Amino acid sequence: MKVHLSHPDRSIDIKGPKKAREVLRELNLVQEAHLVIRGDELITEDELLKDDDLVEIRPVISGGSADEGFAAGTTHPSLIPRTHFLP
Repeated sequence: MKVHLSHPDRSIDIKGPKKAREVLRELNLVQEAHLVIRGDELITEDELLKDDDLVEIRPVISGGSADEGFAAGTTHPSLIPRTHFLP
């Protein structure tokens, strides 16, 4: 199968059939930190990949931005400890 990795950008051939988890293991990639995509379909770790498959492996990237209306360095109201209790 042809496997394209995006970080760093490269393509390699891997002999199949193999489960997606076996491909990740062979490439020394952490299973929980990568997505395996065949065509335009996200596949699970148990999915069997064949010799004629085109596969892309992408690292999982998470992040976010600060809520609008709060300046950098200020604390969002939901993060301020509550110091009073209702009866």
